[in-house]
Amino acid sequence: MPVDPELVGLLRGVNEAPPLSSATPGHARELFRRLTQLAASVSSPVEIGCVENIEVDGGAGPLSARVYRPRGAGPRPTLAFFHGGGFTIGDVASYDLQCRRLCHEIDGVIVSTDYRLAPENPFPAAVEDAPQRAGSASTSATWAETVSSSPSAVTARVATSRPSCVSNYATQAPRSPRSF
Repeated sequence: MPVDPELVGLLRGVNEAPPLSSATPGHARELFRRLTQLAASVSSPVEIGCVENIEVDGGAGPLSARVYRPRGAGPRPTLAFFHGGGFTIGDVASYDLQCRRLCHEIDGVIVSTDYRLAPENPFPAAVEDAPQRAGSASTSATWAETVSSSPSAVTARVATSRPSCVSNYATQAPRSPRSF
């Protein structure tokens, strides 16, 4: 089967890049950023209402975060998004396209936040950052309203998304017995 011509450059970039596991953490992060930028460059743009860069409290100080809002007014469900990356790579910027797609597809507010990465910040640094942001449903709703410049746009319906390894610390964060 022929390869979509728009994907040829992306596939070439992936094939030419050294394995992330062979690089230092800093270099692996840069390679991962480049690959996600390359993937975004061959993807169709995703139209949403607005994007806001903010800072939130983490376990040891401020963390970068980004709030994605869909078009239109009114309360929306909120998703607290924790990026993947083996606890070592990834950041808010490298998951921008995924968060835009989520915002568009669920018609909800996405709050994507960084967390401290290893090996510079060994376990339990990332775990300590998670509850500060969205440990339980009630804490998540309060937190989402706090970080939002439009608190009325956020509802008490808050979920968390933790791709890849970050699911591990989902079990460490306090949970609410309430289900949505």
